[in-house]
Amino acid sequence: GMSLTDNIMPKVAFFDECGMDAGKMIELHPTSFTLSLEENIKPTVAFLVHEVRMPNAHVEIQRNPSLLDNNLERNIKPTAEYMASLGYDLQRDLRARHLSSSLPGRLIPRRLFLDRVAPDTTPTLATLAAASDPVFCHSCGVDLCAYRAFKEEVEPGLKFQADLERWVATGRSISAG
Repeated sequence: GMSLTDNIMPKVAFFDECGMDAGKMIELHPTSFTLSLEENIKPTVAFLVHEVRMPNAHVEIQRNPSLLDNNLERNIKPTAEYMASLGYDLQRDLRARHLSSSLPGRLIPRRLFLDRVAPDTTPTLATLAAASDPVFCHSCGVDLCAYRAFKEEVEPGLKFQADLERWVATGRSISAG
């Protein structure tokens, strides 16, 4: 296997170069340092800094290094694209923790429910992506029980659709989480 120096030091150097505190990141989320620098870390940081132009991207990643565990093509990009398609200003409002939100498990059911019961309601990106269900419903003025019933009804179909799209794109088994 790789030595600690060969594996960890290039990541520490990269994070330092980007103005991130690698020590804090290791404390918060040590598994980030097991990821591939070339295949995971650099492309994700580049996407957030140069394509999304996330405000304070380096600070955000340092605070939420678990974001780096998410697959860029399957999770982060589609989530950012979905948020932008809803009209959110990602350069202004996006935070790293929002990108860890599940499209089929949280973002899409919430927007679909609002489209059905309160179409003119536009929650903040933080409320849509990061708030608990009770806080989301309260801040949007919608019924929590009705939302939970709706989510239970649509979620399996949304998850299946996401799995099917992944299978078509990658050939990965639908049952393989």
